[in-house]
Amino acid sequence: LHNVDAAFGRFWKAFQASPYKDNTIVIVTADHAHVQEKPYVALVKDDPTYKPYFVDTVPLLIYDPTHELPAEYDAGDATGLALAPTILHLLGKKYAENAFLGQSLFDGPQTFHIHAEGDALWYIYHHEVFKEKDIPEGAIDAFVNEKKRLYEFYAEERENRMVRN
Repeated sequence: LHNVDAAFGRFWKAFQASPYKDNTIVIVTADHAHVQEKPYVALVKDDPTYKPYFVDTVPLLIYDPTHELPAEYDAGDATGLALAPTILHLLGKKYAENAFLGQSLFDGPQTFHIHAEGDALWYIYHHEVFKEKDIPEGAIDAFVNEKKRLYEFYAEERENRMVRN
């Protein structure tokens, strides 16, 4: 993490001194959460909120001199599926007509809360992650609807057809 911080610091200083700082959006994020390696597990094993899933919070930093964005924003239970629609939103593109299953973070509460890895599904509900077999009673109907939508998306994808949200 120290090396990433130092490298980003050098980039940020150069960027802020460049002519691009007033018309360029910079987005910093990660493509996945921590891998459950022994050093990480040893660090968080006593945290009561820790679950040994490959589904967790990732950073999303947006520098955008062209929009007035809040200093902090609670993305709720949004997943990485919101990233591309959010970028399209910032670029002024009509993101509702795309093949992405997610929606822009700036459109309010997300409507899709499933994380899928192959056949394994997790449901994100009130900032917690649940295996399919452990979903709370009050969230089962919403999960079933989202699972159906996911499988419809997969079917469209297999047929190489564009899905419209």
